[in-house]
Amino acid sequence: MTTQKIIQTFTSPGYEEIILPYTKMDFILLHKCIEDKEYLEQHQYFKGYKILDNSAYQLQKSMDIDVLLKYAKLLNVDEIVAPDKMGDSKYTIEMTKKFIEVCPSKYAIMSVVHGKNRYEWNDCFNTLNSLDGIDVIGINKKDIIWDGINIIHTNLDLSDDMYINRINTLCYLSEKVKSNKPIHLLGMNDVRDILTNFKYYNPNVRSIDGNILLKLAKTTDNKIDKIKMKQLIKFFNSFSFKNI
Repeated sequence: MTTQKIIQTFTSPGYEEIILPYTKMDFILLHKCIEDKEYLEQHQYFKGYKILDNSAYQLQKSMDIDVLLKYAKLLNVDEIVAPDKMGDSKYTIEMTKKFIEVCPSKYAIMSVVHGKNRYEWNDCFNTLNSLDGIDVIGINKKDIIWDGINIIHTNLDLSDDMYINRINTLCYLSEKVKSNKPIHLLGMNDVRDILTNFKYYNPNVRSIDGNILLKLAKTTDNKIDKIKMKQLIKFFNSFSFKNI
């Protein structure tokens, strides 16, 4: 098995000075850029591959396309997450198509799959996968629970279930769906997400984002141990999957 690419990107407001020097990819939250000038500036200085998220998960709605493109330019990003809505495949498909029409060609576009049941989710995946303007497919672990048969829309934070069901979803896509587009996994809330070579289950997996390292670096009084954080980042960025 080939070594997995560096997949850790981070959504960790306030700790960019610790995190960014040790990662090759940067996952940027649009709403934080608008709210926090320091957050915006930290990510402007980052020299690696930059992905701008539309903050639909955090806000439960997508920002206007013109705002999304404005900050994409300010940040000089490489990739933008197209407008989407949790559990709403129709809205996501419609807004993705609109975004493709106006998005400058210099940006890669990621579109996130959504659906209230497995039929909607499948239809959304197949539609997004067929669009020429989409470069990356996003899979949000908190939007679906997949046991190999069913998808159930949920807002519950069932981390154990989500980890297993993410693997089942990737296996399903690898076996049943023809796609060569890279896959980005949204949400890294389980330490197993870092230790797992998801490319084993689906070779199209490119990257994953999340704040699990912040959780691992917390002290007993709920503060962040910055030294421990640096050690964790260095370890996981050098972690090899060759022998797995």
